[in-house]
Amino acid sequence: MRIDVAEVRRAASGRWDRIYATLAPELSAALATPGRHVPCPVHGGKDGFRLHRTADNGAGICNSCPEFAGKFIDGFAILMWLRGWKFPQALEEVAHCVCPEVMRAGYVPSAREPSVRKPYVRAKTAEDVEKDLDAVEAMRQVWSGSIPISHPAAGLAWRYFEERGLPIPTAKDEYDNVLRFVPELQWIDMDTGEYDVFPAIISRVQSSDGMTRAIHRTYLAKDGRGKAPVIEPKKMMARPKSVSLKTGAIRLGAAIRGVIAVAEGMETALAVRAFTGFACWSVVNSGLMRTFMPPEGVRGVHIFADLDVRGGGMEAAKALQDVLRAKGIQTRLDAPEGPVPDGAKSVDWLDVYNQYGRAAIQRVVSFQRARAGNVVQFSSRKTG
Repeated sequence: MRIDVAEVRRAASGRWDRIYATLAPELSAALATPGRHVPCPVHGGKDGFRLHRTADNGAGICNSCPEFAGKFIDGFAILMWLRGWKFPQALEEVAHCVCPEVMRAGYVPSAREPSVRKPYVRAKTAEDVEKDLDAVEAMRQVWSGSIPISHPAAGLAWRYFEERGLPIPTAKDEYDNVLRFVPELQWIDMDTGEYDVFPAIISRVQSSDGMTRAIHRTYLAKDGRGKAPVIEPKKMMARPKSVSLKTGAIRLGAAIRGVIAVAEGMETALAVRAFTGFACWSVVNSGLMRTFMPPEGVRGVHIFADLDVRGGGMEAAKALQDVLRAKGIQTRLDAPEGPVPDGAKSVDWLDVYNQYGRAAIQRVVSFQRARAGNVVQFSSRKTG
């Protein structure tokens, strides 16, 4: 059969997070930290591989593997490198992920198993162990030197929240254990070596078992009026290579009667909390949205998805909804009604909150349906 290559490339553009999550799950570490070096999924090592920070074509590079010749290669070439596929098979597999309609009627997918290169697993060296310990100690020091987000000394963070249209956190919000402020925190561009010092909001990313897995940083402008004027104002701190962010979230409040909400970014989660009263946890980005898992005792999860031009936010939210339902956890899923304004990449629930204030709850379709039908949003037990 003949597949329209140009059509598949167009459909795949900007959706490589979904494609890799389906066809190359070993790239999860690179997906979680685009632009940052991670171990190569083929030859191992410490930090040879990275995905391009902004490219829409799934581009990546390994500094050691000869297939790259020191240059970024696109997502199709990445799959061919990982799987040992020829281009036609890579094209078919990507088409099935993002545009199955281009396949001709009556097409039967090949039953052959893809060839997969086994990653080389290298034993940890003393240097690896030392780096891991240094990463843990750095996180500990930053956290221990931080200020509770509700403390008046966190005034620059308060100004940032006000600039974003969000309420100033108080002790009653119970954010202080997960959300804190650092008056001066070093920012470094790992690619260029450029560095500066900015105030920052830091937050704990906890896995489903409650363990702290990472520290997320939001660097602020020096006067608190917006984010720091750098290419990447939001970053995870370095962590041990063996530590996964899967199942993780920034837990902004405790579950209420076994129910939580989740959203991508921290500010979006805080906006949802402001107009719903739900504890809303931030999963940081769409890649980690797919891997989130609530702790034991949570029976309902309301997913507040981003509406973006490429559709990645809704795709990640629907993937999470499918996983949670399969585990018997009740779900609701809502996205802003849109449309996305011309020139913008997305609309999120912070945008809705800034437009409607507390009346933003009236824009949540599932709430309105439940109210109109006089039904309970989440029942008192998990589904079967």
